[in-house]
Amino acid sequence: MWSRFLASMTLASASYVLAQLPTAQTSAAEASFSPSATIKRAVETLEEAHISRQPLNDELSSKWFWAYFDRLDPRRMYFLQADLAEFRPFENRLDDAAKQGRFEFPKLVRQRYRRRVKQAAAWAEEFLVREQEFTNHEELPLGDPGFAMDDNQLRERWRLRIEGELLIEKLHGIAMQDATDRFLARYRRIALQAAEMTDERLCDIYLNTLAASYDPHSSYISPDTLRMFSETATRYQYSLGMPLEQRHGRYLIGSIEVPVSNPLLTEQIVGWELTAIRTADGVTIDLVELPRDELIGMTLWADGPLSGDTVVILELLHPVTLERQSLAWPRFES
Repeated sequence: MWSRFLASMTLASASYVLAQLPTAQTSAAEASFSPSATIKRAVETLEEAHISRQPLNDELSSKWFWAYFDRLDPRRMYFLQADLAEFRPFENRLDDAAKQGRFEFPKLVRQRYRRRVKQAAAWAEEFLVREQEFTNHEELPLGDPGFAMDDNQLRERWRLRIEGELLIEKLHGIAMQDATDRFLARYRRIALQAAEMTDERLCDIYLNTLAASYDPHSSYISPDTLRMFSETATRYQYSLGMPLEQRHGRYLIGSIEVPVSNPLLTEQIVGWELTAIRTADGVTIDLVELPRDELIGMTLWADGPLSGDTVVILELLHPVTLERQSLAWPRFES
C-alpha cells in the first residue's frame, strides 16, 4: 500500500531519510520532536547509508545553502539580495552545524522569511483590490529573475504577478470578482502558512534540501508525514493516478499512471501545473505554494475536503503558454 501511495500521489523519490521515529512505547501523537536530534540522525544516515558515501563537507554545505533558499523562494518573490548577503557567512558552515545538531540557521532564515512573506501578501492584496485596466504593454518574466535588489523591485514583481494572474482569468472568462476573491484567499493562506511554520515543518524543508543536495532522488520524511502513512490502512481512500513533481514551487503533472477515457487528452496535460482541485459543488483546494503534507491530507483522505467525491475538477495552467483549462477527472478508489 505504501509503495503504491508514494508512487502515485506524492513527489517521486527513490530513497528516503527516515528520522525521529516514535518508539513502540510512545504513541505517535505524544512523540516529542527534537530538531537537534533529527538533524544529527539525518546527517549520520546520509553519510553512512547514502549510495555515494559522500561525507557532508563544505562543498555540500554550499549546495545545501542555496537549495534551502531555492525551496523557500523558488520564484524569487520574497528574499532580497541583501538577505542573501547577510546569510552568506553560513554558506560553508552548515555541515559543521548539522553534525552538532544546531538549528539556529534555518530558524534565523525562517524569521526573515515570515517577514518577507507577510509584506508580499500585503502587496498582493493591495494590487488585487485595485481596479485593473490591462492597457499597458508589459512583460512578466517566466524564468529565474534572480533575487530582487530592493523593496521597490520586489513590489514591482508582485504587481506584475498579480496583474498576470488576473489577466489569465479574464482571458478565460472568469469574473474578476471571483478571481480576486480566490487570489485574496490564496495569499492570505500563504502568509498564514509562513506565520505558523512549526519547527517540524521547517526541519522537513531543511533536511529535504540537504537530501536533494546529495542527489535529486533522495528525500526526508517528517514525523508528521510518517504519522499520516501509519494511518494509510484506515484513512487513505483515493488516488488521482498521477505523480506530481514539485518544480519552482509548483506542482506539475509528471505522468498519467491509470487508464482514462481519453488517452490523447491525458498525454497533452503532462507537464502542466495543477493549480487547484475543486468539487462539483464548488469546494476548492488551492495548491499554489501548498506544503506537500497538506496536499496529501487535504486531497487524498476520504475525510478530507474532497470527501468521497469520485470526480473532481482539476484547474490546470500551462507553465509556458499560460493557457488555462478546467478538466473533470476521476478519483480512483484504492
